[in-house]
Amino acid sequence: RPPPGAPSGPARRQFVAKPRVVPDEKVVLSEPELRRRAQQQLGRTVARMSQNVPSVSNYPRPFADLPALKLEDLPPSVQGTFMRVAKYEAEAWLKQEKQRCMQLKVQAERSKKQSDKLAQWHERKFQMEEEERLREEALAREKEEREKQKELQRRRRNELLRKKLSEWSEDQWKRDREKEEAAERIAKEEEERRKKEKEYRAKQKEILAQWQREKQEREAQLAREAEERRQREQEEEEERMRAEAERLMRVREAKALRRRQKAAAAVAAAASRSGNIAVPEKVADTAEDLPSLPLEAVTIAT
Repeated sequence: RPPPGAPSGPARRQFVAKPRVVPDEKVVLSEPELRRRAQQQLGRTVARMSQNVPSVSNYPRPFADLPALKLEDLPPSVQGTFMRVAKYEAEAWLKQEKQRCMQLKVQAERSKKQSDKLAQWHERKFQMEEEERLREEALAREKEEREKQKELQRRRRNELLRKKLSEWSEDQWKRDREKEEAAERIAKEEEERRKKEKEYRAKQKEILAQWQREKQEREAQLAREAEERRQREQEEEEERMRAEAERLMRVREAKALRRRQKAAAAVAAAASRSGNIAVPEKVADTAEDLPSLPLEAVTIAT
């Protein structure tokens, strides 16, 4: 589908860029080309070195008047280093150029296909517009003929209408009279309906007010019952907690009594074994004066 706003008319060929030529590997890796690259690399190295050397404020360019350094002036080992760097850069550049040429070739083929499709679309569009123009002209002629026929029919219809107008005026007066009578009857019926509706609404309003009062009374009754139930539950919970506290107190008293009984029994046993040791009066009195607790309390303490 062509982009929006494409011009109409005959097909137009778009410009398609020629594919980029792949560089010759022999030329790029030849001795003169490598020496040229090495010389460029040497010039860049010298320029960077001169920028790194500190300069005097009143003589900012100390190497400006020196002759340019050539590759032939360097030792063979240094020349070999620059030549290897130049060869590496040339191979990298050649690889990059091959990839770029391949991409440009693919883009050129894609652009050519798109251009051909767009040209075909323009051609089809031009033909469709031409057919549409011819069809519109035919429709315009047919419309003109229909208009003429409609004009003739309109004139004939007007003649018939003028003949029927007198008859219609008489009928219209009768119909208007009937409409007025019907309107009066409808007005009376509407007034009666509104009156009944007003009475019905008043009755419904009274019923609704009664229902709301009953609802409020029921809600108040439920609230009172809920409050009474909550108070009863609270009193039962307090009673249960008091009973539990009393039970725990009896258990602790039973445990204390059991410990005192064991202590008195131990002292009495020790006195009976020795034979000559008298039981202390305090312990004996405690053993004799112990209160008699219920069997349930003693069992719980044990």
